[in-house]
Amino acid sequence: MTPTKKADLVDEMVARYGTVMRGPDLYRALGFRTYSGFYKANKNNQLSVKVFYIEGRRGVFALTGAVARFLESKGSDEST
Repeated sequence: MTPTKKADLVDEMVARYGTVMRGPDLYRALGFRTYSGFYKANKNNQLSVKVFYIEGRRGVFALTGAVARFLESKGSDEST
């Protein structure tokens, strides 16, 4: 994947989701069909993306750029 295409994915995802992802957008982007599966993976520290909590807010959050880079790395793994 060329650097331009990598930057395009990050830009596209940030435009769509904002700089921080949460909820269904987050767990579906990471390939989980349900929140339950995502919750279990998070509880067992098996997520491939760093997630965090925000005081006063419900749910789990991740930086959209980190999610995009993770997806890019998975795409480049398959093409090699």
